[in-house]
Order: sequence, then C-alpha cells, then structure tokens
Amino acid sequence: MKDFNGYSRLIVFFLISLLTVVLIRTAWVCDDAYITMRAVDNFVNGYGPVYNVGERVQSFTHPLWMFLVSGVYMITHEAYYTLIFMSMILTLIVAIFLTKRVAQTQAAAILGMTIILFSKSFIDFSTSGLENPLTHLILIVFALLYLTMISSLKKLLILSFIAALGALNRLDLLLIFLPAVIFVFLELWISTKNQHKRQLLICFTGFSPLILWLVFAVFYYGFFFPNPAYAKLNTGLPEILLMRQGADYFLSLLALDPFTLLVIISALAVAILSRNAQKGMLAVGIGLYLGYIVYIGGDFMNGRFFTAPFLFAVILLCRSEMVVDWKSLVVPLGFVLIIGFTSPYPPLLSNENYPYGIDPDSTIDIRGVADERAYYYQTTGLLKSCRKCEMPNHQWVKDGLAMKKSDNHGAILGNIGFYGYYAGPKKYISDTFALVDPLLARLPVPDVKEWRIGHYQRSVPLGYAETLDSGVIQFHDPGLGGFYRHLALITRGDLFDPQRLVAILEMNLGEYNYLLPPADSSLEK
Repeated sequence: MKDFNGYSRLIVFFLISLLTVVLIRTAWVCDDAYITMRAVDNFVNGYGPVYNVGERVQSFTHPLWMFLVSGVYMITHEAYYTLIFMSMILTLIVAIFLTKRVAQTQAAAILGMTIILFSKSFIDFSTSGLENPLTHLILIVFALLYLTMISSLKKLLILSFIAALGALNRLDLLLIFLPAVIFVFLELWISTKNQHKRQLLICFTGFSPLILWLVFAVFYYGFFFPNPAYAKLNTGLPEILLMRQGADYFLSLLALDPFTLLVIISALAVAILSRNAQKGMLAVGIGLYLGYIVYIGGDFMNGRFFTAPFLFAVILLCRSEMVVDWKSLVVPLGFVLIIGFTSPYPPLLSNENYPYGIDPDSTIDIRGVADERAYYYQTTGLLKSCRKCEMPNHQWVKDGLAMKKSDNHGAILGNIGFYGYYAGPKKYISDTFALVDPLLARLPVPDVKEWRIGHYQRSVPLGYAETLDSGVIQFHDPGLGGFYRHLALITRGDLFDPQRLVAILEMNLGEYNYLLPPADSSLEK
C-alpha cells in the first residue's frame, strides 16, 4: 500500500501527460464551429454578435463560449489554432480538477483518468471547436462544489450561478443541473424557517446571468432562443419520428463508441446501489438529459451530446466507495483497459491517418449520424497542419475565399461554416438548413420522408433570393412577404423603434403565423 501511494501521484501525472499527447494527436475542428467563428469575427470587428452584418440573428447556441472565444480572438485574430488550443487548455484543467479535487482517492483518480482516455466521444469533442470543453469545466466545478460544500444559502447561490453559466453555454444543460439545485433548495426549505423568501431571492440572483441574457436576446435578436433552435425544433416532423431517431442516436453510439455508453450505464447503476440521495440527484440529471436526447431526435454528430452525461458519470464513479486502494482498483481498471482497447476506435491508438483511408461520406451511418472527426480530420486535424497550407485545408475554405474575391453579393447554400467565415463580413451568406436564416427557420421541412437529423433542408421561397439581394420584398407568396416584412423589422430595423418592439411581442406570441404557407404547399419551382 505504501509503495502504491508513493507511485500513485507519478501515475496520475503520467496519465495527464498522456491525455495531452492524445489531445494533440486527435485535435481537429468541424464546420459548425466556424458558424460561431463568423459571429465572433463580426463581434470583435464591431459589427455585433451576428452572422450577417446588418441582420441581428443569433446563429450560435452557446453565448458563453462565443464570448470567451471572442476575448481570445481579440488578441490572436486567428480561428483555427485559437479554437484548438483553448479547448485543449480547458480539457487539461478539467483533468486536473478531476484528479486533484473530485476523486476521493489516488486510486479513483487513476481510474477516472483512464476512463477519460478511452472515451472516443469525450476526446473527439474535447477539441472540435464546439462548446463542449467549457461545458465540461462548468460541470466539474458544479459537481465538486455540490458534493463538498455544506448545505447553506451560500451554496444555493453558488450552484444557481454556476448552473446559469452552464445554461448560457448551452441552454438544454439546465436539465442536468436542475435536480441537484432543487435538492439543495429543498434541503434548506425543510431545515430552515422564515427564510423561504430569501431562498427564492437567492435562486433568482444566482440565475440572473441567464435571465439577463434572455432579456437581452429578446431585445437585440427579437427571440428568446438561438436561431438553430427554431430551425431544428420547428420542423413539422412527427414527434414519434424524432424519438425513433433519438433511439437511433444511442444505437449509433453503441456501434462506434460502446465504451462511453457503458460508463454512463455503470455510473447510473452505482448511484442507484449507493442509495445516496445527494449523488442520486446527479444521476437524475444524467437520466433527464438522456431522455431529452431521445425526445429531440439526438444529433448528427456521433457522441457529441453524450459528453456531458459521461463526465457526470465519471465524477460519480470517482466519488463512489468502489475504488479506495490498489486492491480495489485492479478489477475495474482491468475492465476499462479490456473494453477500451477492444472498442472500434480507441483514442489512445489514433494517429494522423484517421479514419484510415475511409471515404468521408462513408463515415455517415444509415441513421444519418456521422463520425464527425473522421469526416473532417484529414482536412482539419492538427497533425495534418503545415506551414504551406491554410488550416483548415478544406474545399469549403477555398470556396469561401473565392466568394470573398467575387462580385457576388452573397449565396444561399448548405454548409456555411468554413465558407461563411472565409467569405468575409461583406458577403451575405444564408443556408438551406436554416441555422442562420430567420425566415427559413420558421418554415417546415417540405418532405417528412426525406430528412437527416440536424440537416433539415428547407425550400427557398420564390422571390426570397431577389429580396435578399435587392432589399425590396419580391416574394411570389404575398402572405410570406407580409410575414417577412415583420421579421425584417425585428432583425434589421432600428433597435429602439416602438413598432419593432411591438412586432417582437406579436411575433413571439404567434400573431403572424397565419401568414406562413401550409406545410404541404410548394414554395419553389
């Protein structure tokens, strides 16, 4: 036992160093990250946090990540390496928190770090340019304080504040935080007298960052939620189809990264068997979030939505009484190594040849879910970078640079991340998936039989392109033209125009929905 304690810190240091190596070998960025980067570039250059200059649309789903990246981008004025190295630093901070503060023993720290090293989902989205690394940091700080602080009004305030920051980084993360916050709230409610109003005030104060952002979003953008939320939740698709797709998202994870799913299930079982109400609330948060994944249909990026519940699962395992010394470490560590190395694509074995000669299009499975890192790695992977090529070295980057030099006013296309960022702020870029287009996001998917999760193709209404190009409404459908007139007042009109403020209220109450065409109508030739 003495020998183990002597070497355990060295082993933990080795595992964190190994994580650094793995992150370097797997680092990449995805096209969607550059949708945010175009908003970051516009914001830093004084055009506002918007995707298209002159049109106030919230194209990003993670305000906190967007503002954090903006702070660094203001210094670097470079996107690719900024995203990668920011993400790596945040991930290493998470690893340090896990081993130094969260894990109850050195044995648990070794187990937790080993689990992280074998999770393809966690490693893949510890870079990618998306908000996951910041989510992971917020989650681990929240869990640490929740599990170690004595219940008090101060604890309730801090946890509410951190949960608000988590929701600012991604609004649906509220589901994973709320059970723990409610548990602390009820503990205090039962144990204290004459402080109930104060508790409510403290919760309101803690969640004030989120409340203030939502108020700002309604005033500035005209809507509570980011535009991609309307694009992906306002599809007109039957809920049963989305829930079936959500179940398929789990099956896709099982096929590509069974290790991560097994860790989540194991942690839920450990939490249930422990009969510890406090830890049980973290498990409830995991369960709620997994249910939400099914309800919305999952995602097109394999593993992306599982990294938050996975990290909570690792925390639960590190805080359990399962591993307290080297003897109790041997069996679970053995299982982790065997299952990890026999999984389809262990991150520890990944190299610059990933995905090993497979055509990018074939990385999208029959369910429409992609191994996103495999799809982009050969053109955006850190190990593929060189001094003589622009990174990302992707065709969409070249297309965007060509657009920047062209005389065209703009374009409406599908994938707009790399393309839009490199086209520059002077070009108006819209997308048929409606992620940045406020009008298309409010139109249903024209064919409920032909769609891919996260890629809900909309028809471009007749006259819309001409309207965008000229600024004069030229829709063939007069009702749609009327709807767009109100929408344009919100997104393009003077911020303090009283008519705009009235339009915001009426639009959010659905007063103009009657102007939208029926779901089965034809909007294009």
